[in-house]
Amino acid sequence: FAGNQLCSARRILFKKLMQDARFHLYGPGWNFDPSSPGKYGGTIEDKLDTVAQFRFSLILENTREPGGATEKVFDAMSRGSVPVYLGAPDIAEWIPRTCYIDLEELGAENLCNKLAAISHERWTAYQEAIRAFLATSAYRQFTEPGFVAAVDKALQKAKLSNVKRSRASMWLRFVLAAIACPSVFFYRGGQRYILDLLAAPFKSRYGARS
Repeated sequence: FAGNQLCSARRILFKKLMQDARFHLYGPGWNFDPSSPGKYGGTIEDKLDTVAQFRFSLILENTREPGGATEKVFDAMSRGSVPVYLGAPDIAEWIPRTCYIDLEELGAENLCNKLAAISHERWTAYQEAIRAFLATSAYRQFTEPGFVAAVDKALQKAKLSNVKRSRASMWLRFVLAAIACPSVFFYRGGQRYILDLLAAPFKSRYGARS
């Protein structure tokens, strides 16, 4: 997997994996030979319900940008599917290494065979680590309530005494809904962007007290 952009690598890898009948791919916009052994399910009604059907979920982000982990890895963990991950190089700073499989370490060659060879005991260990992580405050920062709390904290830090934080939180929820935000509020760069976006109008209108 050379370079930081992973879109091309994802297309190449999925094309190879579609030669294995154990591989399932979902989502719009993929064109494969109908005779390919792999199963292409196209658009699905419920992503999370589909993810829950599989022991492993292959997750390739669009880039290898630091902090660039999106909702995909959390979707998999929340539905009991072990992420096989390639993307943010600092992912281990946010998610314990025991909760996912590093695709670069595992290697993409014969990937289905390698995953099939993982014992039930090892898979169960991943599940236990995931459940433990999802119960921690470290995970909460990647949830909507956690992000609301982060915005509230940022506004307090700016000492915007004339701003009612409850109103700011309502505005935040509106912004999150309006921009269909899952990949934004999990994405650390996106969080920083929205925090700045929310704070700027208040600063210009009321000013920050030192």
